Amino acid sequence: MENKTGLRVLQDDVIRSLGPRFHPVAEMTLGGSTAWNEWVDAVAGRTWFDAGVLFRKRMADAGYRFDLGETWLLNEFDRSTRRDEPVYTRAAMKELLRGLYYGDGTGPTVPGIVEIGIAYTHQNIPDVEGYKAEMKAWLQDSDFWGAVDPYISVLTKEVYPDMRYWGVAGTSRNDRTRHLTQYMEHVMNLVEAGPAEIGAARALFDRAYMPLGNATWAAKGPGAPDPCQIAFSCGHVRHYAGSHPQGPPGGRLGFSWQPSNNLPGVSAADFVAAKHAIAARIAAAIHYAYRQGGGSPEGACSPPGSGEDWCQGADVPDAAFTDAWETFEHWN
Repeated sequence: MENKTGLRVLQDDVIRSLGPRFHPVAEMTLGGSTAWNEWVDAVAGRTWFDAGVLFRKRMADAGYRFDLGETWLLNEFDRSTRRDEPVYTRAAMKELLRGLYYGDGTGPTVPGIVEIGIAYTHQNIPDVEGYKAEMKAWLQDSDFWGAVDPYISVLTKEVYPDMRYWGVAGTSRNDRTRHLTQYMEHVMNLVEAGPAEIGAARALFDRAYMPLGNATWAAKGPGAPDPCQIAFSCGHVRHYAGSHPQGPPGGRLGFSWQPSNNLPGVSAADFVAAKHAIAARIAAAIHYAYRQGGGSPEGACSPPGSGEDWCQGADVPDAAFTDAWETFEHWN
């Protein structure tokens, strides 16, 4: 079994080889039988601060260049952090982030990326109001947000929309975008609707927040990407470009990318072809939506002069909208 307290240095070199605009990120995984929670628990007296310091040391030993923008990613704040319960209490996570930021004190301070996980927050959860109540309580913990603010360069929430709540036959792009927005932006919607008392949280979210969308897909036929997923992914990009005219905070945009062939009956060659096709389509959508001097929301769906519209069609059988996530647009 892979030791998840180690670093994947070979993959880091692959990322560096792409050029100076690409930066490897060292992922610190907390959960799992070989991950950092087990390391902390294995020896009496170990702390989460110790874990952060050791991770920074391993990054330095592996040759990470903090001066070039290479940094760490914490995977992840989960439901226990939101509820302030074991295993990953807020106090524990504050200490971990302090260790990751300062290291052993001999190197630079290094802010990093923190991921808030998706478990128990999928689009189809039965108790959206219960989840909202927990988020409200967390956002009101000013001591926590004020403490972790300097340690975080990017704060991201996994929000992986389900096409079954998006690809409703006979609906307009605007209808689809509105329902997509209600889920993908639900955390930021709640922050923006919140009272002055959540000022510490709002300051961090306004500066560093980025929703993390899904860029996985299924395949139909030999090597063909699912057209629904193509339109869905391009719709993500159009939504971001349209709802944030100046770009997301700091111009950030993120997708979860898991190129693993878990599809029955799809050969390795067909899967690779599908993977390249969907990656190229997403890259083109980002390029035409955000390029300097000529980007536009429409560019994500219709590259200039192409005559195509990647965001049309893609109806999903039995799909239906849900309005459950509209509640996050209001604090009460």
